[in-house]
Order: sequence, then structure tokens, then C-alpha cells
Amino acid sequence: MLYILTPLFCAGLCLGTVFSFYNKDNKVSASAADSSAGVSIGKLTVDNYENLTDGKVFDASVLNKLYKAITGTASYSSLQSAFNNTSIYKTIFESKVIQGSTIYENAGNKDTFVTFGGIEWVVTSATVDKGGEYVVTLLQKEASASPVQYSTWSNDSMAKEYPSNMYSTSYIRNYHLGIVDNAAGYSSSDGSLNCTNKASTYQVFTKDKSSLSTSLKRFLDTPNDIKYQEIENARTQGANNTQANDAYGTISGTTVWYSDTNSASKLISKTNYSNWKTDTI
Repeated sequence: MLYILTPLFCAGLCLGTVFSFYNKDNKVSASAADSSAGVSIGKLTVDNYENLTDGKVFDASVLNKLYKAITGTASYSSLQSAFNNTSIYKTIFESKVIQGSTIYENAGNKDTFVTFGGIEWVVTSATVDKGGEYVVTLLQKEASASPVQYSTWSNDSMAKEYPSNMYSTSYIRNYHLGIVDNAAGYSSSDGSLNCTNKASTYQVFTKDKSSLSTSLKRFLDTPNDIKYQEIENARTQGANNTQANDAYGTISGTTVWYSDTNSASKLISKTNYSNWKTDTI
């Protein structure tokens, strides 16, 4: 099985939607950022898939192109071979990872673009999740035309239960996921959660098929299924400091925060800190 991960936001943390590809059910994950020149491999889903009686959702020819982008060979079996070859993958935070540099080289030193859920994504990496399923991570090619604030207020203080820099209760997460779909509300300067009813702007990834016929949520994996999302530590990968909103669980290695007196080191103990681990975008 192959899954795709599609993160909404990257800043230490990659909030992700994961999509899986395999015979019947396939999953993927992705994130948002700008990219320019590259090779487009087409649209993953077939036209009018929500109305097909045979249950077909994915275009086999585009899937093979995706496999080739990741491994250099246009077949699902090539994923199995690649993740058994230590010259292709690297072990990062207890996860087997085929890095973006390998995918870039497979495309002739270009980015690989794929359309999924009506959005164009950059294929950025591949891994194996905790259940042994294959996952490919996608990064949204173009940033939103209407930028959204990370938070509606700012303060370094950790006195409040929902600090302004905590991703799980950030305005941007709630704006895109929608409180009615997944997020529980965004933090306000008075210390409360604003739970204004709002639908997700990415409903095709956040709603179940029972409530949205075009839903692709059933094909998405979440950060909770990815080991490196649980324990990653940016400092061990070359950064000067451990990053908040990066790992949802126990952080691997030595933690060195930017400041032990304000946000980062105290943020991880806050209520709802790790809620994003079950997000599908």
C-alpha cells in the first residue's frame, strides 16, 4: 500500500494529510509552499470518480508515474524494493525515508508535480508508516492567494493554557481545517478558545464520504501514523535549536530550546498541544 501525506503548514512541524495507494485503498500526505519549474505527472484521480459504480478512484498510469518519481521505476513493486535497499532510503528518527533529493534526481534534477483533490502538489519524500504502509509526502505547490494569519494575537507568555504560538489552537489551523470538521477552536488573547462554527477550506480532505461524495479523506494518513512526526528533533538534523510544534510525542535526543524561560520548552506540556497528530491536512 502507498500513502500520501499532504501538510498544510511547515515550520518545524509539518501538519499533514496522508494518502494511500494500493490495489483498492491508497493514501497520501502533503504541505503548503511555493515551487516553480518541474515536471507534472498529471491528476491522481480519474474524472467523475465519486459517481463510478466500480469504485475506481485513481488513475493507474499516473500512479505508475508517481512510483517512478519516487523510486526511478514505474511499478508498485519498486517501492518494496526501494525500502529494502539502504542505498536508496535513509533511517531518520526510526523511519525509513526516501528523501526529496533522490526524487529530484529521478526527475532529471527537477521537481515532480501531481494534482490531487484539485490542488497541485510537489512530491517531496516517501516513508514507511508504523503499520508498514508506504507513504509519500506532498507539498502544496503554490501558497494561498489570500494569506492567513498564524494567530490573531501574539505574546511570549506561557501563562495561558492556549498560547499564541501553539499550532493546535492556532488561527491558521482552525481556518483551514474548520472547527466543525476537526479543529477544536483557536486561542484568543483572553485565554479562551474561539469556537466559531466554520467549515474546512479543504473539505475534500477533511470530510467523510458520507457527508461529501468527492471526499478523499479515506485515502489519507495522519502524523499519528508516522514515527518521525512523533519524535523528530530539528537540532539533531542541523538546526541550532529544538523546535516547538515539531514532534507530537517524546522528542528524540537532547533538547536545546531557543529560550527555557518562554515559549518552546513549556509549550509541549500545554492542553491540546498534540491535537494536530490526527489531522488529515
